[in-house]
Amino acid sequence: KNFLVVYDLGAAATVGQTVGVELTDTTFVTPSAGDTVSPTTFPLFSGTSDIDDLEDVLTVAGTSRTPSSVEQGTDGVVVGSLSFTVRAQDDEAVVTALQVNLTGSLISDTDIDRVRLYNDANSNGAVDAGEALLAENLFTAGTPPTLTLTLTATNRIVVTQAAGRNVLLVYDVADTATVGATFGAALLTTSYVTVQAPE
Repeated sequence: KNFLVVYDLGAAATVGQTVGVELTDTTFVTPSAGDTVSPTTFPLFSGTSDIDDLEDVLTVAGTSRTPSSVEQGTDGVVVGSLSFTVRAQDDEAVVTALQVNLTGSLISDTDIDRVRLYNDANSNGAVDAGEALLAENLFTAGTPPTLTLTLTATNRIVVTQAAGRNVLLVYDVADTATVGATFGAALLTTSYVTVQAPE
């Protein structure tokens, strides 16, 4: 008969260590009464596997904060907030970029002058004095218009068990924005959130 030795590694297993199996001599195998174990193949060793860090899982939740209406040329319009959390067993996740699509009716990339991403330190859904600007960019033409907010090393969104993170997506509406049109923002799939490996 053939048997498999299988390990279940604990979530707190020491990263960087190796794990394997060894049967040093015949005393590691207990036969039925009256039978013996041949020593010719001992010791028995498996290969070893490196213990890697547990893959961290980031959860992103969005809240729409788009006002019902704004005037042409209005800067600093908060259109949404994003909340980032990790599971209790995770170390941390680091967000390095966000892709955003412009949504709405009859909207072109020229209707929005600039897009900014702010840290919402007090999680109140508004940009307050002293809250850090994390990234900014312009929409590029397309269907839909889109952009990427790239976070520098000092502004990356670091999410830990102890501290989730909240950010605000802010639009500057162009002076020539289409009257009567609507606008919003969308992150369509997980690919719109870039995280530092190995999360």
